[in-house]
Amino acid sequence: MFGGFGVDQFVCIPFTNFHKNYPDIREILFAVSIRDDYDLSVARNDLEQVMRRRRHLRQNSENDFEIIDPSFLSNLWDQLTGALILLTGVISSIGLLVGGIGVMNVMLISVTERTAEIGLRKATGARKFHIRAQFLFEAVMLSFSGGVIGILCGAVIAYTVRALVPSVPAGLSIFWVSMGVAISVGVGLFFGYYPATRAANLDPSSACDTNEKYPTQLGANTTARAVPHLERRGGGEGRDRGAVSERRRDGMGRGISHGRGVLFAGDSRIHLGCAGADGSSDDPWSALETFEGENFAKAGLAGAIVDQDLRARGVPLWQWLGSTGRPVPSGVAIGLYDTVEELLQRVARFTSEGYQRIKIKIQPGWDVEPVSRIRAEYPTLPLMVDANAAYKLRDLPVFRSWTASGS
Repeated sequence: MFGGFGVDQFVCIPFTNFHKNYPDIREILFAVSIRDDYDLSVARNDLEQVMRRRRHLRQNSENDFEIIDPSFLSNLWDQLTGALILLTGVISSIGLLVGGIGVMNVMLISVTERTAEIGLRKATGARKFHIRAQFLFEAVMLSFSGGVIGILCGAVIAYTVRALVPSVPAGLSIFWVSMGVAISVGVGLFFGYYPATRAANLDPSSACDTNEKYPTQLGANTTARAVPHLERRGGGEGRDRGAVSERRRDGMGRGISHGRGVLFAGDSRIHLGCAGADGSSDDPWSALETFEGENFAKAGLAGAIVDQDLRARGVPLWQWLGSTGRPVPSGVAIGLYDTVEELLQRVARFTSEGYQRIKIKIQPGWDVEPVSRIRAEYPTLPLMVDANAAYKLRDLPVFRSWTASGS
């Protein structure tokens, strides 16, 4: 039954006998074979002429019979396989879309969970290109791994079918394997670009201001968190990018870098020991002697070390400095922004956090309006401006207009 069409399953009788005994069967199929060296098209034409004569058809009348040759069967097979390829292509496209969205969501979660890491890398000199390349590579590896697993599963199925049913020519095509790998990589690049760009555009100050802080080891018995206090010292924020500089002395990647209002040492975590055996901050410079140059960055980082150590010991800064007066009101530096409204929002945030002095960055074209708006909103707030030598003597009328207006 399952062995195919065999010689014991049919009989041969004359056609006249068949037509006499089964007159109700109107459709009859004839199988004609030709020699291997005979032209198929010529044989088809000859057979058509014979059938027209036998059926007494006129010259202009159409055939009332049909001739099917192997080319018809092959065309029919091509149509069926074409429809199957289109159907599987649609299904595969839906699968790729769902898989790509999954890759994008995974990478977005990764960016969210590693925000502090991204901020630290950017503060230590990593550019947008480096962050974007890192997350694109991770997305490509994720989709590539899925593609490889799918190809391996397909190979196992193909060779299992070949082993169980030898008549089915199942196998692997190098072309389609390569296409599968290329499509997997393409899905990773396409759906991983948005998370990678989002990670690359994170501001280091905001990125480091998360719940996950990187600890700073101040001594044998003292551990503090440096990032929240470092991020509001040094340079500005917003569009005030600043120059990120770095010095490296050995293969461990030790260095000090500053920029965008954040100071860090090292590639991943800050580990600095103070000179005092008890972990005190009497001489924070000794912990920075291994780093070359960058005195401005060293001063900021040394100040952060002193601040953290004094906080850990409960000693106010004014007392440590030998003063007998009250604590000095703290202030914050704010960088350039796209709109004055953004700047005012930033000022409102810092004043609500308790900062009592504000310094803003100015430049030609970004001076009169922001200063006037801040002064109108906060008339008693001590306000300072920093131009970073952006003005010349010809710009003196700008500052005279402030004096005239009372700003």
